[in-house]
Amino acid sequence: MNKVIWLFGRGASIECDLAWREPEYALGLPREERVRLVETELQHEMSMPHVNTAIYKNLIQKLHDKTPTDSKHLFITTNWDYLLQNEIDAYIKQTRPGHNPPWLLSSHVYHINGSVEPGNKANRTPMYFETDSYDVREQSQETNQALNYLIWEKRFVFIGMSLKCAMDRALIGYLSQKQDDLPLGEATWNIINPNSSDLDEVCSLLQRVFPRASINSFTNTFSEWLEMNGIELCYA
Repeated sequence: MNKVIWLFGRGASIECDLAWREPEYALGLPREERVRLVETELQHEMSMPHVNTAIYKNLIQKLHDKTPTDSKHLFITTNWDYLLQNEIDAYIKQTRPGHNPPWLLSSHVYHINGSVEPGNKANRTPMYFETDSYDVREQSQETNQALNYLIWEKRFVFIGMSLKCAMDRALIGYLSQKQDDLPLGEATWNIINPNSSDLDEVCSLLQRVFPRASINSFTNTFSEWLEMNGIELCYA
């Protein structure tokens, strides 16, 4: 069974016209108050009419159409929004309610830096901020499951991630420690980012910490990459 792990960064949300950032005045608030502010403001911004999730709809349709029968996909994100989760839920409701599609390993989008999605968060990842150091990260069922998927797979798609904050760079550091004798060490990474400077920095970091890996870089938007047969590239 071939598995493709998709990691979505802020660039994916920006491509949906969700460019909201935590306001500077929030940085000095007590942590719980800061979390509530982010939840309230980001949920409100997600509901705005200018937010367009066509790119996620297109991704889901292409995976539906083009995923080989021996392959499955899993979604992980460092973003707080749940636009992709909404589109997956809508797709399942329209196609086969209550059942995972055959091309999807899990209908859950794993949020490894937390999510503003309402509901029971007992097993979810707490919210982490760009200003946090890695030592504040706590164990959570959601993150543990995501990390377990990451270390055992060897096909990755990296979308709109710059790896500039300590929390995201520490994730790569954690994975690099697990690469010996695991599929992760010889993985193929498809890195998509229209910002050439961010793209070069991410590719250099990954090649440095995963010297046996294959790094493919694309200076494209996610939409452009999908239209240039990006799904097929996942299996190359």
